[in-house]
Amino acid sequence: MVNDRISSVKVSLVILPLQKPASDAKVLTGKQKPLSEVAFLFAEIQSEEGHEGVGYSYALRAGAPALYAHARELAPALIGAHRDSVPCYNTSGGYLSTPIDELITNAQASLAAGIGGIKIKVGQPDRRLDLSRVAAVRSALGDDVPLMVDASSGTAPPQSAWGSPLRNTG
Repeated sequence: MVNDRISSVKVSLVILPLQKPASDAKVLTGKQKPLSEVAFLFAEIQSEEGHEGVGYSYALRAGAPALYAHARELAPALIGAHRDSVPCYNTSGGYLSTPIDELITNAQASLAAGIGGIKIKVGQPDRRLDLSRVAAVRSALGDDVPLMVDASSGTAPPQSAWGSPLRNTG
C-alpha cells in the first residue's frame, strides 16, 4: 500500500435545496439573501490496488469561486492523507433565524449524535440578543462542550464578538 497510487478521481456536484431557508448577519444587514441551498462537492477516489474512498466538501454560498476554493481545500486530503477520526462541530442548527429553544434542541441532538462541538451564528443588530443566545446555549450544554460563535462578517472589528463580552462566555 505504500506505493499505491490514485488511479481515478470522479468529482460531482450535488445541489441540496433546504426545506427552510436560513439567515445569518449578512441577511439582517441586507448584504445577501437567505441561504436556500447547499452545494456539495464529492470526490470518489480509486487507487491502483483497488482501494476506494469518498471525500466531500460543501459550499453554503455556492458559485464558482466558492466551489473552486473548497476543491483546493479538499485536494491535499485526497492525496495521501489518512486519519482514523477528525474533530468536528455542527453549525446547521444555529442560524440567526433559529429560535433559542430550537437552537438548544438542535445542539443537544448534535451532541447526542456524537458531534464534538457546536457553532452558532451571532450578528444581530442588537448585541444583547447575541449575548442571550450564547448564554442560553452555554447554560443548556454546560461548560465542557466546545461552543463557537460565527459573526459571518456581520460586524466590524470594534463591534465584533472578539471585542465584546461574548469572548468571556466560555
